[in-house]
Amino acid sequence: MLVHFDKNGFAYTLDRATGELLVAEPFVHVNWAKRVDLETGRPVVDETKLTGKSLGMVHNICPNLEGGKSPASPASYSPRTGLFYVPTNNLCMD
Repeated sequence: MLVHFDKNGFAYTLDRATGELLVAEPFVHVNWAKRVDLETGRPVVDETKLTGKSLGMVHNICPNLEGGKSPASPASYSPRTGLFYVPTNNLCMD
């Protein structure tokens, strides 16, 4: 297994031998996407959170521009507790 905590707010679990995506779940509040399609590995975007000048002000997009976690603060796993420890940014933006 390989586990990756992404800035987009989803934690991905892959089979490290085949690369198959096994699980993709949020680890912070995520509302820009409804879920991750396990077949394609691509997020299913919530169209109400799309941005652009012609769309006007969009409120409460989570996570914010900084992401669900900082790449400067890596996650760690403890075999003793069986838990992942992830420094998160649980913020939203307009």
